[in-house]
Amino acid sequence: MSRLLFFHDFVSPYCRLALESVTEAAERTGLEVRPVPVELWPAPEPLPDPSEGGLTDALETARTLAEEWGVALERPPRVPRTRKAHETVAYTLEHGATIPVLRRIYEALWSDGRDISRIDVLADLGEAAGLEREPLHVALGLDRYQADVVREQHAAAGAEITGVPAVQLGSVLAAGLHPADELVGWIEQNR
Repeated sequence: MSRLLFFHDFVSPYCRLALESVTEAAERTGLEVRPVPVELWPAPEPLPDPSEGGLTDALETARTLAEEWGVALERPPRVPRTRKAHETVAYTLEHGATIPVLRRIYEALWSDGRDISRIDVLADLGEAAGLEREPLHVALGLDRYQADVVREQHAAAGAEITGVPAVQLGSVLAAGLHPADELVGWIEQNR
């Protein structure tokens, strides 16, 4: 099965919406979605206040689209670090349940306001998606997938991925948020 790379970060409201359109387009075209981490605010950069500046503007624009698409999108109480969430997804690439875990992490932040930087929260989300909680919790505690996430972020930067969401099929890149029908057309055109 061919892969559709999905460059994302959990703290982007547009990525929350893109997850739905990307997974639908991939399903309709027989592709596998492969998430690629792009931390928007990696440590030690300061985290933004979710009620100020560009994040507020992005959220308001995304909320309008979310209503049209039927996706819950609430302002999180704070912007969390996302490294551990990306490590959780890296774990799923070896153990299964990638899309269900990805979806649960996005929902935890954007629907429930949960702190997705916490290992116990991520282990709970993984378990709810069908993974064994304890092995995931241990892997996250030992930073087992940290190097994988860092390596993938460097590769994304090397491929000149400067923003999220973005998808890549082979060597062709589509940046921004696109409805599923547009992505299906783009995939069919670039196969």
